Amino acid sequence: MSKLILATGMEDFDQALEARYKAQYTVQTVSYLQGLTVLGLGQGDTVVLTRVLPDSGAGDEGFVAVIEHLRRYGVRVVFLDQSRPKGDPLVSALVHRGVYDLLLADELVLEQVFDRIDHPATYGDVEALLVEEDRLGKGSGSRRLLTWRRQQPAESAEDERTESTESESSKERTRSKRPALRLSLRLPEWHSVREANPPSEPEGARLITVSGLPGSGVTFVALHLARAFSRTQQTVLIEASDRPIIGRWLHGPADWDGANAWVRSDECLEEAWHLSDTLTLLPAQSSGPSLAAVRKATRHLHDETIVVVDARLSDLVNDVDVLVVPPDPEKISYVFHLTPRVLVVNMTPERLPVDPAEYAGAWTNVEIITVPYVPEQSVAVISGELLNEIEQILAVASRWL
Repeated sequence: MSKLILATGMEDFDQALEARYKAQYTVQTVSYLQGLTVLGLGQGDTVVLTRVLPDSGAGDEGFVAVIEHLRRYGVRVVFLDQSRPKGDPLVSALVHRGVYDLLLADELVLEQVFDRIDHPATYGDVEALLVEEDRLGKGSGSRRLLTWRRQQPAESAEDERTESTESESSKERTRSKRPALRLSLRLPEWHSVREANPPSEPEGARLITVSGLPGSGVTFVALHLARAFSRTQQTVLIEASDRPIIGRWLHGPADWDGANAWVRSDECLEEAWHLSDTLTLLPAQSSGPSLAAVRKATRHLHDETIVVVDARLSDLVNDVDVLVVPPDPEKISYVFHLTPRVLVVNMTPERLPVDPAEYAGAWTNVEIITVPYVPEQSVAVISGELLNEIEQILAVASRWL
C-alpha cells in the first residue's frame, strides 16, 4: 500500500485527512520538515506539505532542498499555502522541480484538498506561475497563518474549482461564512525563551538528568523523554554531553552552540530552537556545559518547566535520574558508583543474554526498562513517534514530579 505522509504542522487538519484516506493509504504524520528525508519514501508515495511545518530554520532554500530529495525518489508532493502573487519565487522553484499539485488560497477548503489529492495536476495547470529563475530567501523566511475549513452546503462544485482564482471581494464574502472547522496556528519560530518560559521566583524548573555509558544511546533516550514530556507541558532539552549530536540528527541551526550560550548568559537567551510549541532544544557543539552550570541556569526558567539534561557521565557524583546502559552486564560495573532512579537497558536484542533483573544487581529499588533495538531511532524522533518503553520512563518520572 502506498504511503500518504501528512506534513502540514496542523494537527486537526491532519486528523481530517487521515480519516478520509486511512483505508486508501498507509497514513503517517511527520512533525518536522527534515524528517521527510529519512522516511524511505519512493514512487507512488504522496506528501501533503505546508510551510507551517517546523524546520531547521534554513528558509526557502532548505525547504526546496527537501523537495528535491523527495522528487529524486519519485515522491508526489501536494503543496498547500496561502495565496501567493504571480511569479512568486518559491512557487516557481517548486514547479521547476515537478511539483504541480499546488493549492494556494487564503483559506483552505478541506474538500478542495481532497480533490487535489485525488486528481493530480499537470504542468499546464501551473505554467503561468513560473518565473525566469529561482530567487529563494535565505535563513528563517517569514511564515503566515494558514487556515482551513470544511465546505459549506451552499457551495457548489463550480465554487470549489474556481475559489483559488476568485476576486478579493469574493474571497471576503467566502471568509465571512462561519466555517465548521477553522484552525489558526501559532507558527513555531525563533523567538524569546523569556516569552515561552517566563522567569519565576519560586524553586525553578524541574530537572531530570539522563546519562550513561558512551554509545549506549543516552541522547536517544533523552530526546524521546523530552518529546514525551512536551505533550503536556513546556520542556527544554539541554545537551550537556561530550559527544553532542542533536543538531546533526535534526538538522538544527548550523554552528549554534545554544547550550553553552544559555548557561553563560545572565538572562534567558533572546533566541532558541523550538522543535514544537512546547519543546525547546539547546544543542551543543564540541562539548556541552557542565551539569553544575546547567543547574545554576535553570533558576531563570518557569517553575512549571521540565528540563531534561543529556549529561556527561563524569559530571555525576552519586545520583542520576535515568541511567542508560547497553545490553552487556559486564559494562555496568563502570557505573556502579551511581544510584539511578530508572535503569534503561537500551538497544536490546530480541533475546537478552541474562534476565533483565540481573542488570540492576548492584542496586535496590531501581526500576528496569528495556528498550529494543530500533535501526531507525532518529526517524522515530523526527516523526514524533514515541516508543512504548519511553512512555514507561515517562510514567515513572511523572511520579517524581
